[in-house]
Amino acid sequence: MDYRSLKAKIAAVVSSQHPKPDDLRNLYRVLFAPWEPLLEAGRELVIIPDDVLFYLPFEMLIAGEGKERSHSENYLIRKYPVSYAVSASMFINQSGLASRASRNYLGLASAAFTAQDPLPYAVKQTEAAQDVFAGADIFADQRRHKARLLSGGLEYKIIDLATHVILSDADPMFSHILFFDNSDSAVGSVTADSNWSLYIYEMYNRALPADMLVLSGCESGRGRFSSGEGFIGFLHALTHAGTASAVLSVWPAEDQSTYEIMRLFYRHLDRGESRTLALQKAKIEYMETSPVLKRSPHFWAAFTLWGNPDKINLNQDHSLIYIAAILSVLGLYCWTIVIRKKRSVH
Repeated sequence: MDYRSLKAKIAAVVSSQHPKPDDLRNLYRVLFAPWEPLLEAGRELVIIPDDVLFYLPFEMLIAGEGKERSHSENYLIRKYPVSYAVSASMFINQSGLASRASRNYLGLASAAFTAQDPLPYAVKQTEAAQDVFAGADIFADQRRHKARLLSGGLEYKIIDLATHVILSDADPMFSHILFFDNSDSAVGSVTADSNWSLYIYEMYNRALPADMLVLSGCESGRGRFSSGEGFIGFLHALTHAGTASAVLSVWPAEDQSTYEIMRLFYRHLDRGESRTLALQKAKIEYMETSPVLKRSPHFWAAFTLWGNPDKINLNQDHSLIYIAAILSVLGLYCWTIVIRKKRSVH
């Protein structure tokens, strides 16, 4: 398969709601099968893509010859937990990063938009995380999302921005995270204030040393190749900001399936599983429990993990520790009183 054919095939599978299994098998044969004999099944893989491969989640490739009753059993995700890295040196650098933040999770959700489609499941996504993580703070549909992120982002290990991403075709530096838009009913116009949008060029001058930033908005993992700079996009900016890992979407993700996958992902992270393994299990569980029409890779494969794949050392819920300690002291105290009473009776 020459480069032009490869590029066209990748474009076809990532743009379709129901990519053809034969196309996914062909890509598997070309891109993965030659190396698989060298790999150990179940081993966590780190893939360093180049050029058009940045847009292809390898987990959606299908092994086999097409004779199987259900090709969903042969998605590569069932054999390998996969993460991605910009380069080998960057992977080594990010693997050594660990946040010392005092809080576990910050969720900034924006569901109500005027110029963009509403995101009814964005708030639910952050609420699901709050139910899982101790030390979690969530905020919904507030104009201060940007200010809160830039002023308090250093306090959190995981940052979840459940909102829209707006890409700039003219200049990737002006792609931005949109937290809010405003409708002027008097003139019937919609504006996006700079205080409500975080642009890529702004992120290069900020420190966001979180263990992981989740940016599940549509196509947050896309960007543009620049001579001498490589792949310019949110991933590039977050890497410069010191973020150890990022979960990004390489195509427009459906709102409800995003919520379902992230809800499962956070549960596995809280159990102490690695970021790679947690995302793999979340995607597989989503496939096994969702309606048949939503089991296509279009609904689960878009989310890719970049950077540090290891587990996140979450802070424990000290309030529970304090309660247990108090109960232990009270129990010891009561037991001592019982013993003394028994002795006084004798």
